[in-house]
Formats: sequence, structure tokens, C-alpha cells
Amino acid sequence: ALAGRSVELPPRFAQTIIVEPEAAEAALYQEILEIVRSSRELDGLKRTALRSVMEQAGSSAQAVSASLDRAGTLLPAPILARLREVVVAACVNPSRKSQRLIQLLRSMPSLAGGSKAIVFTRYKATLEMLAEKLAEAGISYCEFHGGMSGPQKDEAVERLNAEVPVMLATEGGGEGRNLQSANVLINYDLPWNPMKIEQRIGRVHRIGQTREVHIFSLCAKGSAEERILDVLERR
Repeated sequence: ALAGRSVELPPRFAQTIIVEPEAAEAALYQEILEIVRSSRELDGLKRTALRSVMEQAGSSAQAVSASLDRAGTLLPAPILARLREVVVAACVNPSRKSQRLIQLLRSMPSLAGGSKAIVFTRYKATLEMLAEKLAEAGISYCEFHGGMSGPQKDEAVERLNAEVPVMLATEGGGEGRNLQSANVLINYDLPWNPMKIEQRIGRVHRIGQTREVHIFSLCAKGSAEERILDVLERR
């Protein structure tokens, strides 16, 4: 008889938080948009590299910087030089989005009551930047990413269950793991594929979850992610 019943999960609530970027961050988004618009003559591989840079800019200047170090040779030298200049400026000042994340974690009364939060980012460089910010703010956390071994991941999940209120995770880190000890999920950046957003949510909003799930998506105003959210909300 049970096989025919649908499993009822606790309710989930989603909220988008649009953040006004700091001036150097806004300049980085704008520079990348202008480069993309003026580079229609580039071949497919170079355009793919630029698209990747645009995605990373929605996450953090640190993610863009790491990408340029890895794949800069794909881009023409003048474009690379322009990007490096604006990335350096954007990395100097604290990201408004990271500041908003700290405010969100501190102001969430449920966290003090035993709730746990998972902060998802697509990029290891962003995770490392956020780890620094949480440490500076005195917020205990664990990390969970694709570069960790199986036992290290098991230990991180155990720490989230037992002692720390926040897990910083990448998609690669979270695959195949049940993280329903958390009931707060924060999308620090957004995958461009809506299915991946659902996969993130499915790690906490699943059988075994006993509490309401709260989902917050941080988005920098003027970034490509803002357009993605607009498309998702129109669906």
C-alpha cells in the first residue's frame, strides 16, 4: 500500500537576494560584456573561454583570476591584458556579495537554534575566498569540494552534522552525498543550467528532511546571473 503513496517532504521557501556590486566589480562585469559583444569574430574555442569568464564573474573576481591563470592562452593578448587589469582592481576590495553572505548567516536566527546552512559555489577559488571571509567573521565552517578524498568528505559531513553551522561546498564536492542535516541552502552563484540548481536543492530537500527548507540565491545586479534568474522566474 505504501508503494502507491507519494512521499511528502517539508515545505521549501526560495528567496532571491539582488546585491548591488562594488564599483570595481561592476566595472569587471561591464568590461566582460563589452569584450563579448565586440568579439564576434573570435573562433568557437575563444568564445567559449569568454563565456566561461562571464559565468565566473557572477561568482567572484577570484574565480575569474584563477581562470585567466589556467586558460589565458586561449584569449588574444589585448583581451587578456584588459581582463587582468579589471580583475586585479575587483580583487582588492571585499565583494559586496560576500559581505551580504556574512550578514545573511549572522542574521538567520534559525542558525543559532541548531539549523545548518550549505553555501554552494561552482568554483574552488570562490570557496577559498569565502573560507577567508567566514574565518575573519568568526563563523565556524567546514569545506566540501571535489579535491578532497572520500574520508575527508566523510569527515566534513560529520563535522556539519555534529559541530559546525556552515558548509562551503562545490558541486563536485556534494555529488552523491545526503546533506539533509542542513535545512538552509545558499546559492552563492548560479549554474546556467536550471537542472543543476534543482540538484543542489535535492541534496537537502529529500527523504529524511524533517524541517522547512530555506533557499537563498545571491545575485549581483547587472551580472549575467541576473538575466538567468529572470528567465527562471518566467518559466
